[in-house]
Amino acid sequence: MAENKENIVEMDKDSKSIEISSRTSESGAKVVGKNIIPHFFPTYRIKRNLYPIPISLVVIIAGILAYLTYVVVGVQIDGGYFPETEYGAIGGVLNGIIYTAIAALSGFIIIYIIKKKGINVLMYIFGIGFGMVGFLQTWFFGEIILFWLSQYNLVLYDYYYLFDVGLIIFTAVFTIVMIYKYFTST
Repeated sequence: MAENKENIVEMDKDSKSIEISSRTSESGAKVVGKNIIPHFFPTYRIKRNLYPIPISLVVIIAGILAYLTYVVVGVQIDGGYFPETEYGAIGGVLNGIIYTAIAALSGFIIIYIIKKKGINVLMYIFGIGFGMVGFLQTWFFGEIILFWLSQYNLVLYDYYYLFDVGLIIFTAVFTIVMIYKYFTST
């Protein structure tokens, strides 16, 4: 209980320091001082010696999903616009330039939006990004797992499309709950 009170006091100090060092721009958007950045992410504190556990779990699960995707299910597509098997190293360089240009352009757009609307718009940009990535990744890997399981289960194979619709609905609900928790957490 005392730890929660300390966290609340610390959060109050953070919000007061943000208010003190912020000013309002001509357009009415709040501009935050250079050294003060609000905390948009819900954080969880764990002991330092437990840091590798969530990272290791994510790496193991990602490895299993990548194995299922590439080897078991057979989804083997080139990730770039120019196939490296056809163009060689030039194809890899061109793909890198395209993705780097997209990232740089997106960065400039985000900076422009922040300058126009203030730093608090970042929370909404992150929320939209989390929602898109959460939905698409869960749906993609859910499809992979569903396809893999349907190869061994005749009932699942016969009603594959019904389970696929259920997967899409589950993924949409999961994403909505995730975004809701993100925007309502303190």
